[in-house]
Amino acid sequence: MINLILFGSRLVEKTTQLNSEKMQKETEVQKLMEENVRLTALLDKKEAQLLAMNEQCKVMALSELNI
Repeated sequence: MINLILFGSRLVEKTTQLNSEKMQKETEVQKLMEENVRLTALLDKKEAQLLAMNEQCKVMALSELNI
């Protein structure tokens, strides 16, 4: 009987630990998802800047050819 009580106690303890770890992992995943959104937006901005610079270089090159 005591063994059963100890087993139940350990089971509750382990379940509590696993639930705590799960919550920590969910929080970590949420933070990583938010960071991913931020970095994706930054990447999109940098890509747009690069495309604009590329177009500007093309215009400058064509202007020099027409001089």
